[in-house]
Amino acid sequence: MNETMAKKRKLKIMLMAAGIIIVLLAGGLMAMTFLSDREASATSNEDALDVKAMEIETSGDRAEELFSKKVEDTNDTAAVAELLETMGMGEAAGEYTVRIAAEGEEQVMNLTVAGPVQSADREVFDANMQIMAEQLLALTSGVTKVQWSYPVLTADAREETVTVSLDQAGAGEELGRKVKNLGESAEKVRTLLRIQAGES
Repeated sequence: MNETMAKKRKLKIMLMAAGIIIVLLAGGLMAMTFLSDREASATSNEDALDVKAMEIETSGDRAEELFSKKVEDTNDTAAVAELLETMGMGEAAGEYTVRIAAEGEEQVMNLTVAGPVQSADREVFDANMQIMAEQLLALTSGVTKVQWSYPVLTADAREETVTVSLDQAGAGEELGRKVKNLGESAEKVRTLLRIQAGES
């Protein structure tokens, strides 16, 4: 009988030890998962755009430079690319692609930003892109709407695509005058820059 009790006690101890090992393994797995998530989040944050509010240069020389790149023919992809480069789109948006296409009665310039943008930076990023969109509407004949899409990095390190747009009417409301008129001369482009900078 004593031998039977000893075997039972030995079995009970073995089962308890196995239970402890399973709990430890589960804890280790949870810790590894937590660390993996943190590492993924850190990597994503490092990949996010470094977003800062744009500083708008309002000099006559800058207005002349922008006006000299005005696009009269949207089929001229080299001219479109040169305008975007002169505006500093790469500095504001990082890597991006551009496509101009008719959507109903609108001629839309679509900018797809590689991103991602951290959720805390969305407001500043969209404000920068609105400045760019107003300049594009003024300096690209035929384009009546600018639309930009970009991935937003959420708090749990997931990416969600956001699309924002600005058309001629919306730009006119923001600027207090017709946006196309502000692209008619270097002097008027300077007026646009000064409005955007809050100088007038």
